[in-house]
Amino acid sequence: MRSLTPPPLRGTFDGGQRETLANLLREMAKQSATELHLKTPSPVMIRVAGALRPISSRALGPSDVLELGHQISALAGRELAFHDLSEWEIGFGMQGVGRFRAQIYRQRGTVAILINRVETQPPKLAELNAPHEIGQLIGERGLTLFAGRSAVSWLHAAIDAYNHATSGFVLFAERPLAWLHRDERAVIAQREIGIDIPDHGTAVRSGLALKADLIAIGDVPDPSAAEALLWAAEHGASIVAAIPAPSAEEARHWFVRGWTGEARREATERLDRHLVRTWITGGGS
Repeated sequence: MRSLTPPPLRGTFDGGQRETLANLLREMAKQSATELHLKTPSPVMIRVAGALRPISSRALGPSDVLELGHQISALAGRELAFHDLSEWEIGFGMQGVGRFRAQIYRQRGTVAILINRVETQPPKLAELNAPHEIGQLIGERGLTLFAGRSAVSWLHAAIDAYNHATSGFVLFAERPLAWLHRDERAVIAQREIGIDIPDHGTAVRSGLALKADLIAIGDVPDPSAAEALLWAAEHGASIVAAIPAPSAEEARHWFVRGWTGEARREATERLDRHLVRTWITGGGS
């Protein structure tokens, strides 16, 4: 019976080249692949132009994937306890090759890894069918929220528009980095939560201390982060943040969800005083 598995791409590891993480990432970049899959008992797979293809014929064993996981840990500057790990997401870079994010998870009792290449070209507002006035309004004093399924994409597109239009300093913190921004008219400092800075709240306070013209946060995961955003807005900062709430009304409730009783009422009043606008996004993430 004819196999339905596509043949390996050119530049495989069957000719004796070792399957080190560095070589796999270089092959990924060479083939313009968006994903790299490391899983037992399958060969190394990459996604090119939407299709998964093997780049070797040898099936990986548990020790192979674990060794590659340790190499990721070393590049990220983190020590991961793989024996206790059920699921973890981590960003890392390799000089001269690019920036990547890895999702490390457990399946059938073994470690598996999905590596995504971080795009260097953030989306444009027009490509997302986002209102063009976002590019003109971004940077107003106070808190602007991007909510909905495409919140992170719209946030990056808004920062890209700011970057091309405004000579300002942007502190952008998220986990993991979804896109890389190169300085155009603006200076953009991208800090990855858990690697460059410990948490979202600290990132907000750092942006205020550094007198950033715009503070951008890729998520608001807890009350500490929400409180830091409100506090910065009350001190005159310009802040944009992405949240997953599906509507403007639910965005308000979602933002103050960590408070209870009188504290929640006070947080809602503070939010209403300093919220510039909530942009509701749709489509893909």
